[in-house]
Amino acid sequence: MKVKAYLIKVVAAVVSVISLSAMPVYAADQKPVLKIEDAIKAAITYSTQISINSNQYDALKEQIKLNDSATYHEYQSIYLQKAQNEQQKQMIEDQIANDITNKYNTIIILQKEIQLINKNIEISTKELKQMEIKNKKGLVNPISYQSKEIDVINLKSSKTSKEEELKNAQAYFKIITGKDITQYSLDENIKYESFRIKGLVEGYASSKVDTYLKYDKELAKLKEDNLLTDGDAPIFLATYLTKKSAAEAETLTLEDKQKNLKQSLITNYSSLISLEEKINSLQLQFDILDKKTKSAALRYKAGMINVIEYDKQVVIKQELELEKLRSINTYNSLKESIQKPWVSNLSSMN
Repeated sequence: MKVKAYLIKVVAAVVSVISLSAMPVYAADQKPVLKIEDAIKAAITYSTQISINSNQYDALKEQIKLNDSATYHEYQSIYLQKAQNEQQKQMIEDQIANDITNKYNTIIILQKEIQLINKNIEISTKELKQMEIKNKKGLVNPISYQSKEIDVINLKSSKTSKEEELKNAQAYFKIITGKDITQYSLDENIKYESFRIKGLVEGYASSKVDTYLKYDKELAKLKEDNLLTDGDAPIFLATYLTKKSAAEAETLTLEDKQKNLKQSLITNYSSLISLEEKINSLQLQFDILDKKTKSAALRYKAGMINVIEYDKQVVIKQELELEKLRSINTYNSLKESIQKPWVSNLSSMN
């Protein structure tokens, strides 16, 4: 008996050692997590816009050094361009951060959509097999059976489409970040924090748009105020009027742009409030479905419902959860465009 007990201890010890030594192997097989912050940093490094901005900054610095004898208008123009360049660098980085965040979250949502489609295919395939047995016995309406077959075909087609969409999103993500996202796990926690403007919405909108267009407006005013400067050679009246007209047109264009951006921001804020209400409603629905799913789990364990009925309840909950996730992603993107209106208007920047 002592020998037997000893052998049992040895076997247990060996099993324990094997189990412990196997753990690092599983850990090593796990993909590293790619955080959004790291993806954003990589995208900024890869950005041609940042590179162009940096080259422009160097050129403007040199111009300031070389223009010791420049007129006030010339020096002020270069100074404002340099200040605008510095502001644009931050705005470009904000735009990249917003763009990468949207693409990162889109990939997460696509992956979840495919998982959900797979679950629906699994459920529908089980139902089809059950119907097939009944169909052979003449217990199922042939039309119902054919409809279920079509449902499975459509689900598989939808899966193929989503997989192609995901593949394209992953490929483009690699182009703009240098990161092969298929080699990483993603942080699936899409954060949600509600945002409300303190004070008047119009005042907030005006302040944000003023910040965005600050140097465009100052450069336009400088040009309009200095059509003729001391030391300039005489020009024909027609030439002067042409320059004056061009400067005034630039100012008017900026004023229109300011009005449109302000109105867009106000409209987006109204949409944001509506979206917040939708998210709150979805959360309430989700809480109810969560209770129903837990109840279904108990009934399934008790043999009161079958596995297909239980899986359908789980899928309903997951579909609502996915809808809420999509809404949160849209909300966050809209919120960013309100807090930083330049993120969706970068292409119009000089």
